[in-house]
Amino acid sequence: MVATRAAGRHRRYGRGMHLEQFTAEGRLDADAAEELTWETTRYASRIHLTVGDRRVLAQNLAVCWDELDIGPGTVVLVEVADPMGDAAGEQRAIAGFVTKFQSLQKRPDQVEREPWLSRFAAAAHRRLR
Repeated sequence: MVATRAAGRHRRYGRGMHLEQFTAEGRLDADAAEELTWETTRYASRIHLTVGDRRVLAQNLAVCWDELDIGPGTVVLVEVADPMGDAAGEQRAIAGFVTKFQSLQKRPDQVEREPWLSRFAAAAHRRLR
């Protein structure tokens, strides 16, 4: 039972379970894991991640993200189940969580710079000319 992300859609399997699988485009770091942990509080549904042979509750991502070793090319399966059987709530949860997850990944080509540091470096460079 594997569903793949196709144009932002996911598949529902059985009663009260939605699955979505995608391939990570970047790395998951501690900050992103912390944000994803907070993202789970927006939904009543239980959100699980399966990476390789490990399955974790997304609420615990902040403490176990490094064990999952999510990087470019890693296949991630997200499973959402609502104990009350709210299909609309499950759809919101899986769409919101996966969208947030994909937006937080750090791609290898991304260079992180603080805006103030960039301005400082540009000003110093101008002074050195």
